[in-house]
Amino acid sequence: MRTTPQCSQAIEHAYKAALVFGHPSISSAHLLLGILTVGRGVAKVLCNVGLTREVIEHWLGTQSLPMEETKAIESMIFGSSALAALSRAEQLRDSGGHHEKFIGTDHLLLAISYEDEGVAKVFLDAHHVDRNKMRQLLLARLNNPYPAGVKELMDNIDRHLNEFGE
Repeated sequence: MRTTPQCSQAIEHAYKAALVFGHPSISSAHLLLGILTVGRGVAKVLCNVGLTREVIEHWLGTQSLPMEETKAIESMIFGSSALAALSRAEQLRDSGGHHEKFIGTDHLLLAISYEDEGVAKVFLDAHHVDRNKMRQLLLARLNNPYPAGVKELMDNIDRHLNEFGE
């Protein structure tokens, strides 16, 4: 599975969090924490729905997480909820129509938002997160990856370059 550097960092942070909290494997909730720890890009979506790194850390530190089936990948132990999220992220990347080669944190967070069962679902439900709103914010971001005004600026530059070349 090929991930962007930012997504790889989020997974690494999730792995470290699982170790710190003494959990036997990375869950989908650890992946949420990893995304927030990276702190760029889609981490803003989590903040927009009221989640912070401290909230997830507190929850992970006080919960007895369910035992999940596990699989080792590159010396990290992933629980079934994290594996399912990564698999869904891969499917979302492939169905995006953008011919992307890498799984990004946007794909990963969108995949987690679709979780029907798993540790992140329990966390998001416990914190009354509107997963539909989260999905809408993520889909808007995927459909328009440029910050406000940047796309227009790039179009203007292209137009001027084309005029210059004529």
